[in-house]
Formats: sequence, C-alpha cells, structure tokens
Amino acid sequence: MNSEIEFRDGLDEIASHYHAILELLGEKPEREGLLKTPMRVAKAMQILTRGYTQDPHKVLTDALFEEKYDQMVIVKDIDFFSMCEHHILPFYGKAHVAYIPDGHITGLSKIPRQVHTAVSSNRQRLERSL
Repeated sequence: MNSEIEFRDGLDEIASHYHAILELLGEKPEREGLLKTPMRVAKAMQILTRGYTQDPHKVLTDALFEEKYDQMVIVKDIDFFSMCEHHILPFYGKAHVAYIPDGHITGLSKIPRQVHTAVSSNRQRLERSL
C-alpha cells in the first residue's frame, strides 16, 4: 500500500473488529499468515471508503486555473472503486469525464479524485444501475 496515504481515526478499532470477525469465522488471527490481516483489512476499508469524507467542491477547486480555453477537456479510463453498503463488497469500473471550460480549467489529476468522490457519495444510485 502507498505509504503517503493518511488514514482516518479509528484504524486500530476497525482492526480489532476484524480480529474478532476472524475468530468468529473459526480462524486463528494469531497464526503467522493472519497476524497482520486485521490491520491490512482496516487500511483497505479506509482506502475504499475515503471518498465518503471528501468534499467534492474542494476537490475540484484545489487546482482551478483561469484559462480562456474553450475546447472540450476529456479524461478517459478513470478507474473507480467503492463499497456496496448492502454487502460490504467492493465494486469497480471505469469512467470517462468530459467538460467544456467556462473560463476556468481544473487540474487533470483532480478529475479522477472527483470521480472517486462522486462514486462514493452516489453509491446507492450506482449500485441500482449496475
């Protein structure tokens, strides 16, 4: 996993719950192969759900530049992922975004971040369409 990722509060508590889940499933979380699994899963869950806490407006405006460019801007094949809230299972896909600037453009790296935020905040609607 990327060491630059900032994890939210509660990571240790999430890991302890996954430790208990492993025990309830009949596993032995203390055995070598599972020793670090609860923390790995806790980190993965925070990564998969990070868009839930992001402000979509802030994501887009963090890198907003005044530009008289009036041609369509297209970003293709943006991988996205989120969690199904009914089954706590990941879902994923690809998105394509296009927009025509109106005096401002946003940094291209902000568009995939916006997709992740939108997918997370609109996951119920997306799940019904999948």
